[in-house]
Amino acid sequence: MKNQETGDEENNRWPPWLKALLGESFFEKCKSHRVCRLKSGCNRYCLDCMDGALCSISIKDHEDHHIVQIRKSTNQEVIRVCDFQKILDLTGIKRGIINGDKVVFLRKHIKRKAQFIISEEDFTNKCEACWCRIPVPFFFCSLSCRMGGPKNFQKKKRHSAAMVSDSDSLYSGSSHGREKSKVQGTKRRKGIPHRAPMG
Repeated sequence: MKNQETGDEENNRWPPWLKALLGESFFEKCKSHRVCRLKSGCNRYCLDCMDGALCSISIKDHEDHHIVQIRKSTNQEVIRVCDFQKILDLTGIKRGIINGDKVVFLRKHIKRKAQFIISEEDFTNKCEACWCRIPVPFFFCSLSCRMGGPKNFQKKKRHSAAMVSDSDSLYSGSSHGREKSKVQGTKRRKGIPHRAPMG
């Protein structure tokens, strides 16, 4: 019974169209409208119908529906923050900039170098879901990681930040001690000699 309640809570946590959106393939040629030869291909999605990626011609059948456009940044699919911030919680997701607009990545980077994966013990800021490096103060690298990440990430992050702060304090204290020892170990300069007055 408890597992069922947990599953229902998880399903209610996100809108039903989000999982469908993240599982969709975009920027492919439209099979229904071959006359649509735009390089962008099918880069739109109807949040009301959830019936797959749409081209610029297909959206005419979805008049008065909530249509969103998917964009690309460094070969990764992104969405504009302004298109989703009123209908979706984007808290903690890494932001990017395209033509002056803030965007977030739909999915995590599949091809990432080994040096971008860090251990749990490392205090470097990382994605709470896939551990790839991300800038402060973000918690997730993409929307998919935010959806699959822990619900208590803010509490975990505060705990992690406190540990980092303590670590920095210890490091600063040891550095201060080393600097003090260095000063004490330095030989004093001899002063300028003064002759005694002639008697």
